[in-house]
Amino acid sequence: MSHNTISIFLPKIFFIVIFLVSIARSQSKDWIEFQVKNCSGTVTARIDGSPIYAIKVSVLSGNKEIKDSTYTNLEGNFNLEHVGYVWKPRIKFDSPDYYNKTILLKPKHLNSDNEIVLDISLDPIPDDKKPLTVEKGTIDERAITFFKVGGIYYHLASNEKPYEFKTERIIINNIKTNRTEKNKLILWINSSEVNPLLCYVAQSGRYENLTAILSGYQDNSEFEDSMLPRYLDNNLLEPTLVFGKVIDVTTNEPIAGVQVLINNESKDMRVTGSDGKFAFQIGKTGEIELSVTPPRTKYKIPPSSKLVVTNTKGGWIQTNKFLTPKK
Repeated sequence: MSHNTISIFLPKIFFIVIFLVSIARSQSKDWIEFQVKNCSGTVTARIDGSPIYAIKVSVLSGNKEIKDSTYTNLEGNFNLEHVGYVWKPRIKFDSPDYYNKTILLKPKHLNSDNEIVLDISLDPIPDDKKPLTVEKGTIDERAITFFKVGGIYYHLASNEKPYEFKTERIIINNIKTNRTEKNKLILWINSSEVNPLLCYVAQSGRYENLTAILSGYQDNSEFEDSMLPRYLDNNLLEPTLVFGKVIDVTTNEPIAGVQVLINNESKDMRVTGSDGKFAFQIGKTGEIELSVTPPRTKYKIPPSSKLVVTNTKGGWIQTNKFLTPKK
């Protein structure tokens, strides 16, 4: 091969190598996003197989945001409902008495119902290596597990007349809890103080009164005397909600001007604002397809997501979409 031929091919080879390297790098940064309907399981001690109580279980997204969390019960069981779509997901088991464990979640962990079931064993921390801890298992710590940022709860807007109730569905933007000296729960949602007695949260496929759930932490006479229902009737629930936020994967900032469509129908289109948020009310069950179109040509167009709606009222599916810049 002549010197001139080599000089012609070298730039082309160099360009191909750079192109392949760039593809490999971009693929290493991307991560699959998939839907988790429920995540449940049992946590036991490795040394004797006994169940472990009060282990904090958290589902985290790739940006370390907590999607959902709960604590194991006396039988060591945990159950996270309606987790939704998670990008680069992992599940963390946290305790001051046992070594923490984090598991990277992948589609292979899903069963045929889009659920994850994990049985986990943990090793105890020797007494001389345990960190100093503060009081745990308080009423405010338990209550906050029912309110995750980006999730929803129902607030009883009127109870002036027995059994003539009105409800309001609230999307949670921020949450703060505390308790009084008499161990009574204090609750702030979206920077406003709310009465826990009027809060209904998702529990085992229904919306249950928060004060009734927390009866083991305080006197339950307040709920028993209120004449409020323990569970919300289906006619008090709003249509199932699909909602989320469109986020720049490199900056973690919301993206405005993104078109979000359901089943590629223009009548079911939303355009994100400065907060990057979108929301749809879904009035029928079945599989739906969610697709996003970024503004101009700044971002890569991601593949559409398929969601399964199992009930027409009271359901909610949170799904954030992460967009990758083209350059």
